[in-house]
Amino acid sequence: MPQSAFCLMAVGMFYHAHDCGGFALSRAIGYRVLRKKHRKHGDILTCGFPANQHDALLQRIHEAGGEVEQTADKTFLFRGLDGTPDEKLIAQPKNDPSSIP
Repeated sequence: MPQSAFCLMAVGMFYHAHDCGGFALSRAIGYRVLRKKHRKHGDILTCGFPANQHDALLQRIHEAGGEVEQTADKTFLFRGLDGTPDEKLIAQPKNDPSSIP
């Protein structure tokens, strides 16, 4: 069964959603999913935006059909969006040979 709610939380000066939440956020706001290397836990997929764009991008989640609920200080739950993983939404690192045309 697909995940129906995703966490969006402040990390420093950015808000981030991870894994399926990153794909849902990417579809809603048009930002790419990033693959971050993590030594202990393997790759982490994340999508985020600067905290100073918070209001505008939460509005874009609403416009995409999502619902947003604040659950704690700088933490939100959003639902109603497609979180299906899609490799086409993942940005390729600049040093990745597969990203060279």
